[in-house]
Amino acid sequence: AAALPAWPRWVAQLRDAGVATWRQELIAQAKGTPNPLVHKAKGCGTVPHFQGRMQMQVLALVPDVSCQLDACIFCLYSQKALSQSTNVQGEGSGGSSGSRGGGAGAAAT
Repeated sequence: AAALPAWPRWVAQLRDAGVATWRQELIAQAKGTPNPLVHKAKGCGTVPHFQGRMQMQVLALVPDVSCQLDACIFCLYSQKALSQSTNVQGEGSGGSSGSRGGGAGAAAT
């Protein structure tokens, strides 16, 4: 919850909307090894992979949660891409990546 402060609210809203009725179907088709929801948060907040279509149907129960979760994911991927880009630029310029990368990354999290 520290990395995603809205998480408890999202879970409560989805539970109130009846996500529990999807439990057996979700568990039956879950695949792979659970991954952390937040990059670098190894060992906590892990979830299995669910079939995309079913996942979208469940999230559609509460469109507000779906939109907020999408925005969060986009920010996490953007921050990761920015960090990687800054690292590559820093290597090419003699190791001086400046403070822009850290500041922008901090603002995105």
